[in-house]
Amino acid sequence: MSGYGFDVGTSGYDDEDLLVAWNRDDNNLDQAWNLSLVGDWNSVTENASTQSRTHGPTHELLTAAGQAITHDAKGNQTSIPAVLRVSPSPNLPLSLQWDFENKLISADTDNDAVADVTYQWDALGRRVGRDDGTTATVFVESGQQTIADYTSGTAATSPTYNYVYASYIDEPVMRAGTGGTRYYHRGQQYSVIAMTNGGGSITERYAYSVYGTPTITDASGTTLTTSAENNRYTYTGREFDEALGLYHYRARMYDSVAGRFCSRDPIGYSDGLNLYRNYFSLAATDPTGLETWLEQKVIAVPKKTGGCGGMKSKIKFELKSDNLLGNWANGLLI
Repeated sequence: MSGYGFDVGTSGYDDEDLLVAWNRDDNNLDQAWNLSLVGDWNSVTENASTQSRTHGPTHELLTAAGQAITHDAKGNQTSIPAVLRVSPSPNLPLSLQWDFENKLISADTDNDAVADVTYQWDALGRRVGRDDGTTATVFVESGQQTIADYTSGTAATSPTYNYVYASYIDEPVMRAGTGGTRYYHRGQQYSVIAMTNGGGSITERYAYSVYGTPTITDASGTTLTTSAENNRYTYTGREFDEALGLYHYRARMYDSVAGRFCSRDPIGYSDGLNLYRNYFSLAATDPTGLETWLEQKVIAVPKKTGGCGGMKSKIKFELKSDNLLGNWANGLLI
């Protein structure tokens, strides 16, 4: 999208190749970070305005610009101050409640001590429902992918949307249903950059900050405050909840303004010594909220078919490890 490219210049990365500065092409968003040894943002400067932050002994975020962030005993954020809110109520804090498995179950978006959004989860840890007090939505899952949305109580033959995916777990390519068929177009990080209709015309565009804060525009480039297409698939192909201003990364919720997850990594120190840090900005993905996926590779492996030789394709993903040696994990079979 014109004006939304970026440049890191000659000093955009530190000695450990961590991003410390970038400038967007339209000059409306310039950011720089003062990082700790484990990647905490000691301060972030945006368009010449600096915000200082403090962190606790497990690298949990304690304050931002002097406003407090609270956590429960398991390290889940229970409050996000107004200074870290972007949408839709930037001047109000966000309160969060979690269940015993560290899954988000409710959020108070307007600071009145009453839950405005609730989530429901199944026994496999998949989010299968969302209720904002006006609409209760049921998500139909196939493995770890949402293949349909329904309004609660609607017949199974009448989904609001159906989704079709390509080979990567977070690569939606088509949505059918209310409003007609829409097609998703992505960038190299699987972030959705545009939607088109059946005639090939762009209906909506998307751009992002380094850590994923979205900007939504119509086809002509006019900025929108909310998606007119009711699209939630955006940064790295994950789902953005506009009411909360947070992303659903399956195992955890992600805050693009803070540049970190709202909870500790459930599997521990797989990516590094900071359990809250975003390790995937710019060049990778983290579809599960557990571990960084650096690169998708397609390889051929032998397949026995009744005595006759054959081949099948297997997608593998190279994972980043904290010892920088890397490793491999099996992905989806196609």
